[in-house]
Amino acid sequence: MNTIEPTKEQLNSFVLANHGSLQQSWQWGELQERMGRPVQRFLFDGAAATFVRHDLRLGKYYWLCPKGPVGKVENLESRISNLGGIFIRLEPEILNSSFVKAPKDHNPRATVIVDLAKGEDELLAAMHPKTRYNLRLAQKKGLRIENLESRISQEEFWELMQRTAKRDKFFLHPKRYYEELLKMEEVKLFGCYHEAKLIAAAMVSLWAEKAMYLHGASDYEYRAFMAPYLLHWEIMKQVKAAGCKYYDFGGVAPENEPGHFLAGISRFKSGWGGKYEEYAGSWDYVLDRFWYGIYKLARRLLPS
Repeated sequence: MNTIEPTKEQLNSFVLANHGSLQQSWQWGELQERMGRPVQRFLFDGAAATFVRHDLRLGKYYWLCPKGPVGKVENLESRISNLGGIFIRLEPEILNSSFVKAPKDHNPRATVIVDLAKGEDELLAAMHPKTRYNLRLAQKKGLRIENLESRISQEEFWELMQRTAKRDKFFLHPKRYYEELLKMEEVKLFGCYHEAKLIAAAMVSLWAEKAMYLHGASDYEYRAFMAPYLLHWEIMKQVKAAGCKYYDFGGVAPENEPGHFLAGISRFKSGWGGKYEEYAGSWDYVLDRFWYGIYKLARRLLPS
């Protein structure tokens, strides 16, 4: 079986044909390269994979294959073991006995996906009554939804993200990461305004007939306006008009894990009547067992 370094057209054609994630696209690899992370791309017989190098302390590193590989990979070890590093982290559809469960999932392993083939009345009927009530309430508040493309709008988004992260105690990427994301044709930014003030925003990707919620923020002072409900409802309608068949809320707490860090936002996401889906999560193929043990110990002592 052959392994090649694909062209952009070869890689994206395979990923799209096999319903792979945007994170396995050529463009996502370019985003990582702009952030200073080396990228390796491979096309196997029946599978494709994009690997991103993540540096650790003491000159060590590992490779991440986000939401991949795409397709069925046999004898994977012989194809990736020469990448080097301490380990290779994958999020495969099919598990291999040589993989070990990662200390923490890189991407959320569970999500809620809304089928946009349904009509508006059917979508509304599928919602939790509280979600439907909050949406109706937001529709009465004189809010407006805009596509945020200008530099000024993106600055507003960043400021709102900082306030939200401080309030809800979640990790933020560097500002430049969001700026680079928005340079991608596949990524859009939507905002909800009350008069001239941005009170909620959501970054969404459009790829392979699916829209996915990537990042979002809201103004706590305007929580009574229920802006995120109107925002996501209008985004669903817009991405459906653009040809998307599904709206992926991008990550919820796995079932039976009430203490999961996504438990709070999961109540909001689960109220839209979408289908709960859970995947295998992140798994590691270990190349250096000694340093892998040090890495896991460091994670426990110095949690990120």
